[in-house]
Amino acid sequence: MNRWTLALALLLGWSGLQAAEIQTFTLDNGLHVYLVKNRIVPLVTIVTSFHAGGTYEDSITNGLFHLYEHMLFKGNAKYPDQLAFKKRLRELGIVYNGSTSTEQVEYHYTLPSRLLREGLDFMAAAMISPRFDEEELHREIQVVMDEFRRDFSQPTYQLYQETRRAFYGPWFYRKNVIGDSAQIKHATRDLMLQIQRNHYNPNNCNLIVAGDLDFATARRYIEEAFGGWENQAPPPQVDPVPHVQESRTVELRLPAEHAYVYVLYAGPNVGQQTEDTYVADLLGTLLNAPGSRFQTVFVDSGLATSASFGYYTQRYGGELSFYFVTEPEKVPRLRRRLARFVQEMAQPEFYTEEALENAKRAVEIDYLKDQEVPSRYAVGLAFWITVAGYDYYQTYVEQIRQVPLDAFPDFVRRYLVDQPHATGILYPTEEK
Repeated sequence: MNRWTLALALLLGWSGLQAAEIQTFTLDNGLHVYLVKNRIVPLVTIVTSFHAGGTYEDSITNGLFHLYEHMLFKGNAKYPDQLAFKKRLRELGIVYNGSTSTEQVEYHYTLPSRLLREGLDFMAAAMISPRFDEEELHREIQVVMDEFRRDFSQPTYQLYQETRRAFYGPWFYRKNVIGDSAQIKHATRDLMLQIQRNHYNPNNCNLIVAGDLDFATARRYIEEAFGGWENQAPPPQVDPVPHVQESRTVELRLPAEHAYVYVLYAGPNVGQQTEDTYVADLLGTLLNAPGSRFQTVFVDSGLATSASFGYYTQRYGGELSFYFVTEPEKVPRLRRRLARFVQEMAQPEFYTEEALENAKRAVEIDYLKDQEVPSRYAVGLAFWITVAGYDYYQTYVEQIRQVPLDAFPDFVRRYLVDQPHATGILYPTEEK
């Protein structure tokens, strides 16, 4: 009999609103399960989400989680090759995909809810017994290399990569999800099996099933499909990703229509500076709002065509960044103005209660809108559970509401003012 760690929650119970019911439990093998009931359409989405990705790689395996993601769709013990795999996909009417990021690898299937049992069996076979056929592996390496070349054909992607390389220095590989081309080209079946043993275990996985379902029935099907999945290793442990301690500037000259400026800082980490993560999200909402002082200073003034500020929520390497599209002759003035602007952001008078309340409301609305489409919600929920934790997600809006106005100048002084950062500048050329 499986051990239940059972919690039944009505999510988003504020302002008279009710959202999907969520039930959670943990199998004896450590698999964490989240069932989300939403019967708006007769579909279910199944997501498996692992604590894996670039942050968990080393210099030898850099890029191999992404390659592994591709190989999961190539056959397993039950469906031995890609033809059998795709035939079963068509029979079940499955729409599928997967993604690899710095702290998460996820796979998801959407199919008719009446085929939930079959869909869970199909997902379990892929997770538990991938084959990693040598010929398929060699073919998929070429597919990943094509993606690699396509990404690097984009000047803005090169700017993104080189700025991050400057900021993370020798630890860049832990933020380089696409990986090292040399390591990808020389990937072996043994390396794939090593990744499986170390990371693809039930105690390192979150399973989300969302949509038109019955809790008791879904529980039974999950126990049947995943209960026999055995752990081969304890959950991996990693440290936060270090970064350089001096500011650096990278300049690129590539064919492009405009000039681009990307400025990267270290941000708060969930679990270490958790309270600051809410401030970071609200700060981005404040700055990016139409009519904000940030937009007025950089866009309305003509310094930039577009300007944005973002925070990437992570447990082992949160990031804060400014991003501008401008013209080459305006880059020096824009950089000087940004330096002054960061100092202005550290002053209490920069912020108003009215703007903060508007930002909190906007964040709350976005949180609700994420639940409009059950399949999209399941994939988003998987990210938050894996990177930040279920409790973080459950209490997110409540925590956002409690952020005081004086938190922002303190935050800016800790994370932006005189802090090491990397600036990447892309100047356009006419060369092809």
